[in-house]
Amino acid sequence: MERGVARYFESQNMVVNKQVPFTQKKIDIVLRNQQELWSIEIKIHDWKSALRQASQNKIAFNCSFVAVWYDFAHRAINNRDLFESMGIGLMTINKDFSANIEFSPSDEYTHYLSPVAHGYILDKIKV
Repeated sequence: MERGVARYFESQNMVVNKQVPFTQKKIDIVLRNQQELWSIEIKIHDWKSALRQASQNKIAFNCSFVAVWYDFAHRAINNRDLFESMGIGLMTINKDFSANIEFSPSDEYTHYLSPVAHGYILDKIKV
C-alpha cells in the first residue's frame, strides 16, 4: 500500500520519501509540500497505532497524518474529536491509492515543531 500511496503523491508533484528514520522508528512517508514537511503513517485498519506514531512525529513536521484504507476509514472518522484534540489529520486511501484528506491537522499544534528535529528530517530526505 505504501508504494501505491507514494506513487500517487509523486503524481501530484510532491517530493516523496519512504521509510525515513526518526528516533527509534521509521516514518512510512515523508512529503515535502512547498515549504512544509508532512509525515504520513499508513495502516490498513489499525488507526490507533498509526495515531500514536503520528503524534510522535509532530515535533519534526508541519503536518502529521494518519492514512487508513477506505474500507476501514469509518472507524477513524468516527473518532475525529480524538484526532483533532491531538492535532493529527486523517487521510483515506482509495482502491487506486489516491488519498483523500478527510480533515487536516489543526494549526494550533504547529508550535510544537522543534527546529532541531525538523532539521534532522531535512538532512535525511531528498529535497
